[in-house]
Amino acid sequence: MERSVELKFPPLGKRIRKMRELYDYSQDYVAAALGMSVSGYSRIERDEVRITLDKLLIICRVLNVTLSDLTHPNENHLYANWTLVNARYAKFEPNSEELEKLEEAYKAQVQTLKEEVNYLRGLLSKAT
Repeated sequence: MERSVELKFPPLGKRIRKMRELYDYSQDYVAAALGMSVSGYSRIERDEVRITLDKLLIICRVLNVTLSDLTHPNENHLYANWTLVNARYAKFEPNSEELEKLEEAYKAQVQTLKEEVNYLRGLLSKAT
C-alpha cells in the first residue's frame, strides 16, 4: 500500500513575484532563465500551477534566495534576508580600473566556455 504525503508550503507564487519585483527583474528575464514562456511563468506567480523542484531551484538561484528562505513559514524572514544581501551589493561601486578587470575576467570566462563547448561537441561527434 502506497502512502502519499503532501507538504504544506505557503503560496510560493506571490513570494516569488515580490522577490522578482524587489530585484526589479522582468517576468521575461525569469521566464527566459527557466526556459519557458512568460505566460507560463506568470501562472507560477499567480499560484495557478504546481511548480517542479527543478524550476523552483532555478528561481531561487535567479532571485538569490535559498529554498528554505522561500518556503519559510514567516514571510518576513525572506525579506530580512533579501535586505542583508541587497545591502552587501549596494556598497559595490567599481571604479574604471575595477570595471576593466571585471570585463577582462568576463571575456576570459566566455572564451573558456567556448572552448569547453567545442571540446564537448568534438566528444559528441566521435560518439555518434
